[in-house]
Order: sequence, then C-alpha cells, then structure tokens
Amino acid sequence: MAGSTTCRIGRVSDRLAISPDVVFEVLEGEAILLHMQDGTYYRLNKTGTRVWELLESEPDRSRIVATIADEFDAPADTIATDVDALLTDLTSHGLILSDQP
Repeated sequence: MAGSTTCRIGRVSDRLAISPDVVFEVLEGEAILLHMQDGTYYRLNKTGTRVWELLESEPDRSRIVATIADEFDAPADTIATDVDALLTDLTSHGLILSDQP
C-alpha cells in the first residue's frame, strides 16, 4: 500500500499513508478493512471505497477530492468536507497514518 498522508483535527493535509497493519478487500462495491493489530473490521460505502482506492494509488488529498468531485459530479467544497471527515475518521482508528503529532 503506497503513499504517505497527514491528518489534522478538522482539516486533512495533502499527504496520507495507509497503515501497513490494514488489509482490505472489495466485495460487491464496498471495501472491507481489517486492522490486523486489533482485529477490528470496518466497511466503507461506495464513495468511501473509491477514496480508499485513490489513496492507495494517489495519496494526495487535493487530487482525491478533485477526482471524486469529477466522478460523482458534485461540488468540490462539499466533497472536500466529506473526504476530510472520512480521512479524519480513518486516521482516528489507525487505518491511515499521519505524520502529525
């Protein structure tokens, strides 16, 4: 899993990284994530799954927001708010690593 990303409370910076402790599989359009350290499973909806896929290949928040806004034909500011909320949540559960203290 590639990339490195940074998360701040209320605002996500452009650089993030998927934790090496996370494995995932896409089933019927939704990602199932397993945190290997604590054994907790997480499920992402279709949009969350697309963010996860983009994070794997393009760990740049701004590009992820632009891609999602384009693919879902939605306003970039709305997408940015939603993507930031998802990335903050994923970071708080240790699924995404942050280089912020």
